[in-house]
Amino acid sequence: MHEASINSILSCSSDLTIKGSVIFDTAVMKITKINKNAFGQCKPTNVKLPDTIVSIGDSLFKNCESLISINIPLLIKTIPESCFENCYNLRTVKLSSLTQEIQRNAFKHCYSLNNIDLSSISYIGPYAFSFCSNLTSISIMKPDSSIFERAFYNCTSLNKVTCIDYSIFKSPEIFSGCKNLTGFSSSINISGYIYDIYNTKYASLTDIPDFDQKIKYPNNTVIISYLFDKLPQKGLTISQFVSYVNPELFRKIDSNYKIKIDKNNPKYKIKASIITYNDRIIKVMNSTFNSMKLSSSIRVICENSFSYSNLSFLITSKNLHRIEQYSFYRSSISSIQLSEKLQIIDSYAFYQSNLSSIYLPRSVLFVGHHSFAGCPNLNSIQVNCSNSIVENSLFDSCRSLKVVYYDCSVVPCSCFLNCERLSFVYLDNNVKLVERDSFRSCTSLETVRIGNSLSEIKENAFYSCSSLISMEIPQSIRKIGENAFYGTKFLTLRFIVTKKYKFRYICKNFIELVRLENATAIESFDVQESIIGFGNRSISNNFYLTEANIPIGVKYLGDECFANCSSLKTVLLPHTLKIIGKNCFLHCNNLKEISIPESIYEIGEFAFRNCSLLSRIFYCSDFDVEISHPLVFNTSTLIHVSKNYQGTTLCGYKVIQEKNMRCKFTKAAVNVWKKRFMLLLYVIIVVSFAAIAFGAIFQNKIPNNQNTVGNTNNDTQFNDQILNLNDIKDVLD
Repeated sequence: MHEASINSILSCSSDLTIKGSVIFDTAVMKITKINKNAFGQCKPTNVKLPDTIVSIGDSLFKNCESLISINIPLLIKTIPESCFENCYNLRTVKLSSLTQEIQRNAFKHCYSLNNIDLSSISYIGPYAFSFCSNLTSISIMKPDSSIFERAFYNCTSLNKVTCIDYSIFKSPEIFSGCKNLTGFSSSINISGYIYDIYNTKYASLTDIPDFDQKIKYPNNTVIISYLFDKLPQKGLTISQFVSYVNPELFRKIDSNYKIKIDKNNPKYKIKASIITYNDRIIKVMNSTFNSMKLSSSIRVICENSFSYSNLSFLITSKNLHRIEQYSFYRSSISSIQLSEKLQIIDSYAFYQSNLSSIYLPRSVLFVGHHSFAGCPNLNSIQVNCSNSIVENSLFDSCRSLKVVYYDCSVVPCSCFLNCERLSFVYLDNNVKLVERDSFRSCTSLETVRIGNSLSEIKENAFYSCSSLISMEIPQSIRKIGENAFYGTKFLTLRFIVTKKYKFRYICKNFIELVRLENATAIESFDVQESIIGFGNRSISNNFYLTEANIPIGVKYLGDECFANCSSLKTVLLPHTLKIIGKNCFLHCNNLKEISIPESIYEIGEFAFRNCSLLSRIFYCSDFDVEISHPLVFNTSTLIHVSKNYQGTTLCGYKVIQEKNMRCKFTKAAVNVWKKRFMLLLYVIIVVSFAAIAFGAIFQNKIPNNQNTVGNTNNDTQFNDQILNLNDIKDVLD
């Protein structure tokens, strides 16, 4: 016999009986399946399905408002999703003894359903019987059943639930909205887990009349988080048989609540208002103590254990290993002595507490984000955990913080963001990276001392530190991110110059000086000779800069590099410079003359535009230069070239040829050649006197000394082969 399925029934009488087989082309077809939405166009009152059916589709009888009763065939094991949803008049459903699962929304909005046998059911999905407002009682007797969230939501007539084991309830609020449910069957035994299955006019199971008499705790009972949404007003007793209570229960308890713990409970203890679980502090209840010293057995301070407490001073256990999140949230703690064995401080551990100072020992391996953020009285910190993983916003908005000693390898993102009174920062030798926004908007920050290991300052690190007027950048620095010092008011910025300097370029928006009424004008800007490029807008809007001495080795001046430096009078360019970017010296109104070295091969548009006092430019190459736009100089500017210049114009501007034109280059370059000349002269004089005084016996050694001179010259030459020009532009743009 062949099998067949029903896809759609277009019309039917009020009483519908489906046969178990049909004949098609003389072949007998057994009906085994009814597909999804098959009754979409048919509205029967009573339906009889054949026992040959083994499965029915989703939403099969959905919206069959006239359906009153139905018998589920023997072989059907699952009532699919939304199968009888919105069958408002369905009163009676007889399930098969083999039916095991009722899926999501299966009987949702079956307002007239008043009785159903669930004794064989092992799974009831979310909202399966929600809004079955005439359902009065249920019995679920399989111990391995699973019932999920709001399965009987708003069953307002439900007044009796019979079950074997509360462990079948897998989610909170299973009976939420069941206003007439006043209790559960007295034959309740609890083993393993208790969930909050009850959220009606009683806020939790503890509000059910005679709750304590109805429930017996066996050994090793575990109470899960939502059980006590509303705690009994008279207090709570933890019996000797309770092996674990989810910490969320204690987070709902204020410090004045009464808790009793059976003295025979092997794990939970209460002493001096402190509730402990093995080696963990769970909760600190109302205490008259202002100070406290923890027992040496304590290894963990649990979540919210001291939150909102009045304790002001605490000496932690010498064996304390971990402080969990929100442990001291909004507490009155002003001083705490941490263990030298402490390893973990979780996120928000001291968030918005009254701490006045903190010392983090070297043993700490992890500090979570916002651990000390928002502490209004915190004024000094010492962070010594050099090998720690430190997360973001550690001291964010600690508005009383004034002094910081920091020795971790990384200053994380937004670590000291909005610390408005912070004035002094010492970053010790272990600090290698200052992350983005680390000191952003620290408007009182005046002094930053940096150790010799810092390699990178990321973007916006000191953004809007409007009181920061000076800083020494160590030789270890390799990179400074965009806007790192935007909004500062540097009067001096000094790079510590050594031969080992690794810093290669000055980034975009390096310094953005804001005009000050009484500020002292900067006379010069000096950087070390290892710099190979200046990024876009790196020195722009520096209203007090009067002299820029660009060191040898610099090959690139970015777009708007010195734009709007209105006080700039003198610029000395090196003979290594190759590119002058767009608007590079735009609006440098006090710049009168400048020498362009022969190494230049590109000048960007408007490079010297609106330099109103720029009257002379000395161009030291014999050939014209590539331009991106004809508008490079002011029309009134005179361009001087050497007598060997090949052409009559430069960038489209007429030139004046001179016989003895003298170009002014970077002072550092002149000093280097002067030193080399003096060294050579000194060696020659010494060798000459030695030869005369001691005779011809030493004359054969003179060439060796000359070779030494040559080696000295080579040692002092600048090595500019580290990055090529394309590399520079990629990095800077």
